[in-house]
Amino acid sequence: MKAMITSLLLTLCTSGFAQPEIWGGDISVEQVGDVFSSLTIRASVNLFFNGVEPADVPAEIELCWGDGICSPVPLEFAYQLESNTALGVYITNHTYPSRGTYVLTIEECCYSREVLNFQSQEDIPIRIHNTYTLLDPQFQGSNSSAVMLQPAIDIGRTGTAFNYNPNLYDSEGDSLTYSLVEPTDATAYLFPQEFDNCTNNLRIDAVTGDFSWEAPCLPGRYVFGIQAKEWRGQAVIGEKLILLQVLVETTSGLLPDIDPALFRASPNPTSGMLRLDGTAGVPVHFALRNSNGQVLMEWRAVQLPSQVSLAGLPRGIYFLQGITGNRIFARKIIKQ
Repeated sequence: MKAMITSLLLTLCTSGFAQPEIWGGDISVEQVGDVFSSLTIRASVNLFFNGVEPADVPAEIELCWGDGICSPVPLEFAYQLESNTALGVYITNHTYPSRGTYVLTIEECCYSREVLNFQSQEDIPIRIHNTYTLLDPQFQGSNSSAVMLQPAIDIGRTGTAFNYNPNLYDSEGDSLTYSLVEPTDATAYLFPQEFDNCTNNLRIDAVTGDFSWEAPCLPGRYVFGIQAKEWRGQAVIGEKLILLQVLVETTSGLLPDIDPALFRASPNPTSGMLRLDGTAGVPVHFALRNSNGQVLMEWRAVQLPSQVSLAGLPRGIYFLQGITGNRIFARKIIKQ
């Protein structure tokens, strides 16, 4: 069956106040209902907002599905992250008229003028997309897009190697490949080596998704585009653009708390036991939230490394939030 390509435009609802700056995010899609008869999907949009508290995150976004229907997507929950950043999670269902390939896109104005990659132009629109194929289950099975377990914001240090991995998890075991791309028009975007005169060896591993930056030298904010393709056999059945924003701090600005860029929770997915690793000068307070933002479990004054048990919780996606000193961070956890 020849795929039908449809554009889908998401525009954020301002609700009468200035829209907070978006600093990164991604879109995920999963099938719901009987895959043989249902044409319904669930879209989950994760957006990172700068300079706001969770109470100030927009209450909804407007989603146009590309088939003549537009509907508001409600904010499921929001919580605080480090550097005055809040994560907003928006979720809704939609039923398509037929099987095919659909391009989900979020567009909003504009990138912050603090981002160093845009030195020659201003008012560059932010675009995030996810290309999703609603497969024929009799021959191809079901399809849910890969879920990003690592937040799309991170911290680097001048003169120190920076490493990041989106840690994508595909529940159906589809293969994934990665590439580093311009997140917007190539004429407006600059990679660090094009303006800082000192960057070298900026690369991403096509198989593992490991993004490495040998030694950032200019402090400030950077944005990178990571394109992840989802393969089933020899066919591409999905493609996701991840907007990654990196704050490069000077080495002298290190805080005596845990560095969120170094924190790891493993194994992820987990069957029950979770190991927490990182460097910390003070104990860490952890809270585990469900997909509605409700706190299910808490661990206070945890010294790293440590282990916590998720035994008794049903399978699903959870959010692990850590708080220590001036630092707040979060990781998406999958319980199998």
